[in-house]
Amino acid sequence: MTTDVAVVNGVTINHQAVLKALNLNPADPNTQALLVVCDRYGLDPLLKHMVLIQGTPYITRDGYLAVAHRSGVFDGMEVLDQSVDQTHYIATFAAYRKNMSHPFTFVGRFPKHTTMANDVRPDTPVKVAGV
Repeated sequence: MTTDVAVVNGVTINHQAVLKALNLNPADPNTQALLVVCDRYGLDPLLKHMVLIQGTPYITRDGYLAVAHRSGVFDGMEVLDQSVDQTHYIATFAAYRKNMSHPFTFVGRFPKHTTMANDVRPDTPVKVAGV
């Protein structure tokens, strides 16, 4: 998204209008930081590889997976544990590389009080952003 307007398959695309449709303000330095990181690492804001959470650029699980798959050494991942406490949804996962004998593990937390979290029904599996 380096130019303001482009033609894709014969359709004129206004990138600033697309950003606004994604609730991203092109004049906001946080949006600009998000776009710089997306450009540097080949991430796509349209695919939600990166989002703003409370104004801070955040690489999502799909963004990390895009980078991992491009690396050529990604060997899968698994959710080890899911839980909920009074304030957060919590998940622990392991990511595997073909060239390492042990996985990287990570505990992700997602606050319950956000709009996205309010859309999660209590009987559905927990999905944690960034995990």
